[in-house]
Amino acid sequence: MATETTVPAAQLREQGDALALLLSLTQEVGHLPAAYLRTHRPMHGIASWIGIQLDSPQDFEQWRTALELAPPDVELRSTHDYVWLQVEGMFRGTKVLLTGFNVPLTHEQNVPQAEASAVAA
Repeated sequence: MATETTVPAAQLREQGDALALLLSLTQEVGHLPAAYLRTHRPMHGIASWIGIQLDSPQDFEQWRTALELAPPDVELRSTHDYVWLQVEGMFRGTKVLLTGFNVPLTHEQNVPQAEASAVAA
């Protein structure tokens, strides 16, 4: 007979560090453009983390600079509908995923030339 193993549900207190970081950011860099902010619950051994989503590359860059996330780590990503900037890093011990939308490129402009040739063939 198989037994079912249940994983204890994460508790709000486990998001405390991420929430405290968000609160401190409002005091320290409150002049930055408003963002879509979210905390993610701990899961699969990964601590709670923060997602910060912005509406422009300019706003993204202001936040990236304030959070001291390295420029070489920034990725340009795209789907057929969206092109965005993304960088993941650590800030004061908490994982941060920063995204900035409305990059003025099309998906086709972002696809590397070799990949575009393979798709066209």
